[in-house]
Amino acid sequence: MEGAEQSERERWWRMVLAAGLTLWLAGFWFWSDASTHRLALFVLVLPGLVLNWRELREVVRGERWLWLVGVLLVYQWLSTFWSDPRINPGGYWLDVVMTGSFLLGVMAISRSPLVLRWVFPALGLLAALVALVSLLVFYAEPGRSVAEDRLRNVWVYEEGLNPVWTGLLCSFGALVAAWKATREGLGRWRWVWLGALVVLVLGLLASQSRGAMLAFGVGMGVLVVMERRRAVPSLVVCAMSGLAFFILLATVQSGSEAARDMIGRGTTGRFDIYGWFFKQMAELDGVIGKGMGAPASVPEEEFGWFVRHPHSVYLTQLYLTGVIGLGLLLTILTVALQWSFKLARAGEALWLALLGGGCVALVFDGSYVFSLHSMGRLEPLLLLLPATLAVGRGRGMKGEGLPL
Repeated sequence: MEGAEQSERERWWRMVLAAGLTLWLAGFWFWSDASTHRLALFVLVLPGLVLNWRELREVVRGERWLWLVGVLLVYQWLSTFWSDPRINPGGYWLDVVMTGSFLLGVMAISRSPLVLRWVFPALGLLAALVALVSLLVFYAEPGRSVAEDRLRNVWVYEEGLNPVWTGLLCSFGALVAAWKATREGLGRWRWVWLGALVVLVLGLLASQSRGAMLAFGVGMGVLVVMERRRAVPSLVVCAMSGLAFFILLATVQSGSEAARDMIGRGTTGRFDIYGWFFKQMAELDGVIGKGMGAPASVPEEEFGWFVRHPHSVYLTQLYLTGVIGLGLLLTILTVALQWSFKLARAGEALWLALLGGGCVALVFDGSYVFSLHSMGRLEPLLLLLPATLAVGRGRGMKGEGLPL
């Protein structure tokens, strides 16, 4: 009897942690102030971490992947000793504590049924709601056109969230909706998810973000290959939504002109930025990096505008921590991809779709991966969340079967 009561308490404690993580992750869609969003992690997630301390103890003891992450974090701290300027070590370790709390919390609930029954459905439906409201509100403004104005998430900032990150949020939600549509039967929920997929694909296309489209293409390709016939309805909905969007676009701008604009925007400046960062690296910098305190931005006088970050998580890691840090990052992601592939073969293709799409998209955007102070902000959602869940659920699969 006592054991049953303990099990019931632990189930409720996991629900507290899952609820806190869901609310914090939802903040990526509507929380404008990055500083308060970071601090909210302690308010929303810390109580669940305290309640689940036994689970966390087992996670820290048994998960080698987290120790590998720890090695990278320690090396990043060591790199601050040769960076110019030096950063405040207290600030760095506070960021480590926040990032570590997020990773531990996600790992603690990774094997819970709540992940697929509650957390991701909530995020997927929220993404669809935000995309729908943004489409209606943004293009309702006089003078705005789908052909000329890239969609912005109107729930974040007065002027709206950057179109690139708006597109990536739509891509994330669209992959969740597409996968959920493959899992549901012929009941009403399948149609709900297909409807959400329509809205999210339209939002993705309206953002005109090439990286987000690439991420969704990679993720959707994973679902088609792994789910096969079950992914056909989602694939058809995506194709019809895309066709409808380009028909709409053709009414205000020729398709060839729209394509030219997108290609031209995509090839302007990005490779110049990458080249600038490579030129700043001396021989030793390529091995050990310039250090985590070094500025990872380009002065305005170089290109005529201020470049806030390298626009690639991999280049950022290489620039600041050299091939040593980049090698550790790629090892961490490779292990997570291996687990996500095993899970996909066992019936859970969502993690491979999300992680594969995130890894590809952030070749061309983002900055810090294992940090909540990244300029882009979305790296924890696009990379750390699916990677940690894949490793945690794969760990559960080894001896206990899938935690569905």
